[in-house]
Amino acid sequence: VPDYPLDIDFGGQVALFGYDWQREGTELRLKTYWRAEQPMTVDYTIFVHLLGADGDLIAQHDAQPGNGRYPTSIWDVGEVVVDKVVLSWPPEAAPAQIAIGLYRLDTQEQLPVVGEAGKTAVILAEPFAGPGE
Repeated sequence: VPDYPLDIDFGGQVALFGYDWQREGTELRLKTYWRAEQPMTVDYTIFVHLLGADGDLIAQHDAQPGNGRYPTSIWDVGEVVVDKVVLSWPPEAAPAQIAIGLYRLDTQEQLPVVGEAGKTAVILAEPFAGPGE
């Protein structure tokens, strides 16, 4: 069970239903919980962007789930997949926000957030306290 439950539908394909996070020194450790909503023939890449208070990109991680070892095209409908990401988080970058979403690597097309016209990413929480805070 995630520490921070959510109910975010990306394009009717994938649901983000929660996340956990912790800070270790200058690292942000993020664990996201996903569920396949329907069969997928496409391998989506998950993007995680650490954004400064001004919205500038501080760090990012783009990869298929499981660091590329568990692509979405092999997920079963209803299957829960936990994805872990580690981002470098410089002390001067506090506070920060995390934006997350999915896209097709071949076309760069992002899955839309259902019910959020024009949005293709969600902000997980704001603000995250920085290292040492």
